[in-house]
Amino acid sequence: MDTNTWLSLSQATIAIGIFLTAIGGYGAYHFGKKIASRKAEEQKESQLASEQRIISSLSDSLKQIKSSASPEQADRADRGLPGRAFQAVFTIHTQTEKRDKYLMDMGDALNRNRVSLYLDENNYLIYRIIDDEGTPHVIRVSQGINTFQPEAKYLFTIDYGLSPDYSFMRFFINDKEVGRHEIQGWLKLIFRGPTDPDISKTMLIGCDISKHNFAKFTVAFSAIYKGPMAKKDYKQMFEIWASTMDKLNTSE
Repeated sequence: MDTNTWLSLSQATIAIGIFLTAIGGYGAYHFGKKIASRKAEEQKESQLASEQRIISSLSDSLKQIKSSASPEQADRADRGLPGRAFQAVFTIHTQTEKRDKYLMDMGDALNRNRVSLYLDENNYLIYRIIDDEGTPHVIRVSQGINTFQPEAKYLFTIDYGLSPDYSFMRFFINDKEVGRHEIQGWLKLIFRGPTDPDISKTMLIGCDISKHNFAKFTVAFSAIYKGPMAKKDYKQMFEIWASTMDKLNTSE
């Protein structure tokens, strides 16, 4: 093989070597890029998985908090205990008599097992239950812009719920709770009517159960229910009544 042939062969070999080196470099670059990209994807997947685990953990914690939350944290008076609710739309007129003036009264005796709503001698609005032992339980509401005023129409609601471990009385004017009395035990209210053990059958509007101590007011609606309702239900009832009143006022 002459010198020219060897020279040509050497040049060709060098060219192939340069080409292979270039391919190798590109391959290293290309596969390196793919590896880096894969690592980035794996890192992103790992981060997402971590976030999902955190979210899942938080969700489980919230479920655990909810499941372990004591019913005491809710309004115990909304549990549907045995009792009664009385509701009426009253316009209480101005009155100056220095005595009790009854809007509603029910019971079988003046000194026990009695449920009353009345104005006292100072015109405080009183919701009172006298229990079976003769103990009075009282919610007192004064006149004012945020409660009630004479010659204005309001939706009044009183209710009570009784159980051996918890009893309550509540007083609402329109959709606002203006008073509450709670007992960690049993408020004993036992009606011993001669023919019917339902205390609501003795209810009188406008005077006490002895048919004295009359009050001056206008009543547009009254009802008694066989148990207390949830606060949201009273709110909804007020909204229906207020909407009806708005429609009536608009049509006049």
